[in-house]
Amino acid sequence: MAKLAFSAVLLIASPMLVANHPVSPDTGFDVAEYTVALTPDAASGAVSGRETIRLTPVRALDALRFSGNALAISDATLNGAPVLVEASGEGVVFRPAVPLAKGAKVVLRFTYAGQPRGGIVVVPGGIYTSYSACEWMVCLQDSPGDKARFSLALTVPKGAVAAGPGRRTGESGLSDGRSVVRWTTQHDWSPYLYGFAVGDFAEAGEGSLRYLNASGAPAELDAMFAETPDMVAFLSDKAGVALPVQRFTQVLVPGYEAQEAAGMSLIGRKAIERDLAEPETEWILIHELSHQFWGNLVTCDSW
Repeated sequence: MAKLAFSAVLLIASPMLVANHPVSPDTGFDVAEYTVALTPDAASGAVSGRETIRLTPVRALDALRFSGNALAISDATLNGAPVLVEASGEGVVFRPAVPLAKGAKVVLRFTYAGQPRGGIVVVPGGIYTSYSACEWMVCLQDSPGDKARFSLALTVPKGAVAAGPGRRTGESGLSDGRSVVRWTTQHDWSPYLYGFAVGDFAEAGEGSLRYLNASGAPAELDAMFAETPDMVAFLSDKAGVALPVQRFTQVLVPGYEAQEAAGMSLIGRKAIERDLAEPETEWILIHELSHQFWGNLVTCDSW
């Protein structure tokens, strides 16, 4: 593809599904880090996990409010002491025994489980996440200005292929044959960029580039993503920096999806087949790849 075409697609805005999360972006606190240990069920899409949130109030607060979801929260503590939690589709609210002072260092820890209303897509052989991270963890969906580090420890079936956010930091085996794979982001990202894919997926690619097939049907991954190395070189040249992730994964999924994530992108099979058939309109790969450089490290304060 010519450089002119590469340049043009950077100006195209792809549609994004915005879920209905009624939590105000004016939360009164700044999240520094989300840490999640998650076990997803690839057959049903249900999840169970343990989460830690580190944050600082920017004013005195008598409650900490996060986006609503369908998860059941248990064993919640705030700085080591039990804390009252009210969890519903309208919001997840932690109410400390005494108000939190401005500038205090707060550590929330809790266990959760449930069937997410969205954000997780079940496909033959596995699952992947799409946009609504606060459906499968507790976070702030509609406050993109409150960026935070994200660390994920994902329990995956034996032999499964997995992709996650940012830099892969390790893997350990469990006695039942499953593995725990760990990632951490190298930058502070908005929660809509947190994601993963896990399953019995075919994979291709080499070096810093990786391609997974979660579309549910056979695919020639190397052919579909043949232009990705040239696109990376082009964007790196224009940005003046190398690809800012250790390994970038493009996940082929059903339909027309076009979604960036931290260190990943979801590429709809129908969308890429359309682009390959009409090279003069090709945009999906370069557009989602460009978000690793631009458009997410700097965002609006709110939607």
